[in-house]
Amino acid sequence: MQDLTKHLKAQEDIRASTEKYRDLVENLHDVIFAVDRKGKITFISKSSEEFSGFSVAEQIGKVFLHYIHPEDRNSARKVFKTALKGHSEKFECRVVTKTGSVKWITGHAKGLREGKTVSGVSGMFTDITRRKEMEHD
Repeated sequence: MQDLTKHLKAQEDIRASTEKYRDLVENLHDVIFAVDRKGKITFISKSSEEFSGFSVAEQIGKVFLHYIHPEDRNSARKVFKTALKGHSEKFECRVVTKTGSVKWITGHAKGLREGKTVSGVSGMFTDITRRKEMEHD
């Protein structure tokens, strides 16, 4: 009986912790993401919807380069490949939103490890469009 009580308590603690971190991620203004080794989006926070106009469901399974401005794809590819080697990389690039407008982001990406293997890349980014517009005015 004591083992069952401990087990139920552990399950409740895990559920509460999961809810706490889900709430934290979903309420951040920054966008958190994860992509697999092929560059397909496996996770993206809800804040990406307001930023890009694409729903989370529209983004999951798509290759992240699809959203990167064509002139910035080569540098984004390099960041991705370096992160896949286990390094942490900072980046700055433009993305194209659902309406076709262009926004600037800055962030970091790092290899996503499963044991000793890098299974993809995770990171976060921030919208810096206003800052970029002010720099050019």
